[in-house]
Amino acid sequence: MASLNPSTSVLGARKAKHFLWLACFNYLKSTLNYLATFNPSQAVTTDKEIKIASNLNVLNT
Repeated sequence: MASLNPSTSVLGARKAKHFLWLACFNYLKSTLNYLATFNPSQAVTTDKEIKIASNLNVLNT
């Protein structure tokens, strides 16, 4: 059975890829490698920042 305790370990490439897939946006391999070094709470915060930045870039073009 899965633990309900929050994970504090680094995501790694497999979990980071799954996280990005669940977040429903296209990503670069560099973004995957970047998020793979974070723990889950850091990845969520960074994901929000990436989405905001990508939305700003779309609006500025």
